[in-house]
Amino acid sequence: MSRFLQQRNNRIFIGDDGRIVVPYLETYLAYGCNLRCSFCGNMSPLSCGIESKETLLQSIEAWGQRFRPGCFALGGGEPLVHPDFIEIVTAACRCFPDSTIAVLTNGTLLDRLSDTDMRQLAELKRVDVRISEKQHVDLTAVRQLAERLRSHAIPCSVNATHFKKLYEVDHVGYPVPSNSNPAIAWSNCYANDCRNIIGDTLTYCSRLALIRRSLANGELDKRWYRANGHTPMTRANSQQEIVEYLHKGWYSECSLCPERLEDVQARQMLENDVSHIKQQTVAISTLKPAPTIDNTLFVSVGAYPNPEERCRNFISSAAKFRVPITWLSWGEKWHGFNTHKLRLFREKCKTWWSEGKEYVFMLDSKDVVFADDIDVILRKANEVYEPGTLLFNAEFDHHIYPYKDEHFKATVIREGCHVNSGMIFGHIETFMTVIDIALDIIDGIKNGTPRAGIAEYIANDITTKRMMEDDQLTHNRFYPDWAT
Repeated sequence: MSRFLQQRNNRIFIGDDGRIVVPYLETYLAYGCNLRCSFCGNMSPLSCGIESKETLLQSIEAWGQRFRPGCFALGGGEPLVHPDFIEIVTAACRCFPDSTIAVLTNGTLLDRLSDTDMRQLAELKRVDVRISEKQHVDLTAVRQLAERLRSHAIPCSVNATHFKKLYEVDHVGYPVPSNSNPAIAWSNCYANDCRNIIGDTLTYCSRLALIRRSLANGELDKRWYRANGHTPMTRANSQQEIVEYLHKGWYSECSLCPERLEDVQARQMLENDVSHIKQQTVAISTLKPAPTIDNTLFVSVGAYPNPEERCRNFISSAAKFRVPITWLSWGEKWHGFNTHKLRLFREKCKTWWSEGKEYVFMLDSKDVVFADDIDVILRKANEVYEPGTLLFNAEFDHHIYPYKDEHFKATVIREGCHVNSGMIFGHIETFMTVIDIALDIIDGIKNGTPRAGIAEYIANDITTKRMMEDDQLTHNRFYPDWAT
């Protein structure tokens, strides 16, 4: 463990009163915002709505019995758009009696607070209003509102916002996630101590909590789908489980953020800009559910005349860990995918799709054994799967092991090591798309009219006498970018 992580974890522990001591904890009163800052870290211009008062009050009271944060923050979006703002702040002060209650605001809506509201906040004693000053809005008005707070003896700080480039944008201005090294991204994150509660869930990263909510609401598209691979804590977890969860540091979902945080010049987006991006969001949003035992098919593509003998380790390990295997074909000599087998697989995919299945996990029954439960395997697959592509030869650390003769006996059984194995995982729609392209390429080769562009390049690459005589397209030619 690094010294930094050790020092950080020393500040997270179970106190004498049984509550978990953390430096910082926050929740969101609202998800939308009255401003439309480009490169908003919380992507508020694409979000809308507020959290219900009932959910917030229940959540604050319940987690207040579990946590003792140095600071409990109320943020957003813009928290002052919530009509029950004063009642919620009052509840936070009551449920977190040992914490500073910070209000994270852009300051432009402070004029909504009446003198009565100001007196109530002042009487709470522990409310600290923290204004993030935006260079692209009227600073004079914000500073005047800050002075009004101070005149009521309410602590108020005004800090310039330095926007960081937490994501790229595509040609329509839509946020696009990174695909970074998660450990590096976490170590360089300015908010890696920002834990978040939303309702019943606790997430180690406030931004990840927002991304997951936006995915559920259809505000982000499938490019952000990796966030759904994370399992947050809930109130059902024990105090020790929560501490261990927060002590871990980085998770694979940290790869959604960049390794380096660059300064970026924000601007106030026009309403037309936001509307256009949201229209594009609806058009390209094709969110898929996470892979589960009910919606995923484990398919063996290994077909041998004596499977009970040749595939006994595969069969026994699948039975041991309750992995339901579907055999694509049986007893037929298998040399890659010829056109007959591709069309057979295409029809199978259509059938599985009509039966409500979402994912296919293809395995070579001679080269793979299982070493963990199916839910662990699927969770690991979901962490590294990129929607719209196929996942090839992935490492699933300590969950699926290939065995090949002496290597399996000498290494896997003795040490339980992890190595690559021949597997393909992806959404059924993607499989069907790739098969259609593959068949199109093969037909084009036979007719002398291969597809143009990348398909033509690949078609020319696979045009060999040996392959054409066998009518084959070997499995290692299934490149993920064919599906894009």
